[in-house]
Amino acid sequence: MHGTDGSALAGSHDNWRQVVTLQWRKFKRLVEFLAFSLFDLLTLADVPVRADTGCAMVHVELLGDYVLWRPYGLALAAHLGTTGQRVHLVLDELLAELARADFPNCELVFVSRRRLALDPGYRAHTLRSLRRLHVRETYLASCPRDCIVHDAIVAALGAPAWGFESTFEDRPWLDRAWNRRLYRRGLVAHPGWSHKDMPHRMLLHRLGVLPVTQQSTGFPWRPRQLPRTLSTYWILAVGSSHTGRRWPVDRFVEVANWLSSKRPDWSCLLVGSATEQGLADVVARQMRGKVINLVGRTSLGELQDRVRGAAMVLGNDSALGHLAASLGTPAVVVVGGGHHGRCYPYPSEASVAACTPTVVAKHMECFHCDWICRYRVSPGAPFPCIEQVDVASVCKAVSTLLTQMQDEHQ
Repeated sequence: MHGTDGSALAGSHDNWRQVVTLQWRKFKRLVEFLAFSLFDLLTLADVPVRADTGCAMVHVELLGDYVLWRPYGLALAAHLGTTGQRVHLVLDELLAELARADFPNCELVFVSRRRLALDPGYRAHTLRSLRRLHVRETYLASCPRDCIVHDAIVAALGAPAWGFESTFEDRPWLDRAWNRRLYRRGLVAHPGWSHKDMPHRMLLHRLGVLPVTQQSTGFPWRPRQLPRTLSTYWILAVGSSHTGRRWPVDRFVEVANWLSSKRPDWSCLLVGSATEQGLADVVARQMRGKVINLVGRTSLGELQDRVRGAAMVLGNDSALGHLAASLGTPAVVVVGGGHHGRCYPYPSEASVAACTPTVVAKHMECFHCDWICRYRVSPGAPFPCIEQVDVASVCKAVSTLLTQMQDEHQ
């Protein structure tokens, strides 16, 4: 086992650690809820609520959730545009490049979800700016929603809102009950562990918007002359948003070397954020094939172009697999059980996928734990459900993909 207490797996499946962890998180969330709510009330006390003719769409998430939501956001924006309303779109600032291309007819408002939770001065300025938009209706597209970011933005906008019933499991009852009052237009309920495609479709259905089809999901792509060395390449991303969800790097290297032996003419592009440079350096040193390290060196638009032109994509449960799905690029994704079914795997009817990603997972009875793990995991080590995925399973998935690609070209 890599960093996981083997005796815990071999012994009974008592979930006392999970229960204690959940209760501790609920206590911390309660303290945060009380502190942030008081701060926000004082911050906005002297800024009047005034309804104008505009509305606000709110989706303050990172790239993966943005990709899943994008076709529904486009459909809703088009629907609201026909009513003559000014449409404000509130997004995370990291998505500015894509959002400007995707939503040219919306008035874009960018916020930093990280600074909103950590920087009191920034939070006060941002919430007061949102209140001054004077919108008359809000549509919150984040699902599940939280208190510190999502509900706080809705409260700052000060308008009756649509949203989703689903919240994170560690939110205390007081938080949930207090913030329900914000959604005077309605809270949309849906099956708890459904793919995110479903609640977005359900919201549009409630609003009377036409069903979203795959024809509306393609990202705008700016054709570029790729370097000749990249004429045939595949993409590897070994990072993830949380170290516990990261498949061991040495196993990615094994798969990459195996793939290089099968396709020696292919180059491997390493992509990811600048914080993942150390992981990429390990892969680059240990790989035997052609490697081009682009970690920390591509904008979102450039990453989009690279994914569109790749033969295939391999990585962890991250935004890259969703981006590949939307662009029609085959992908193999190593997935754990914390959110299994919510983002990966895709349901057969998912309208966000031009090419459904292949998911490799090791099923455990504790799936759907919301990443509140019942096992003891060393800092920096993968969760047991991630660690138990073996190299042979990933190679088999890649091999199947290669066979399918070969059959399509014959």
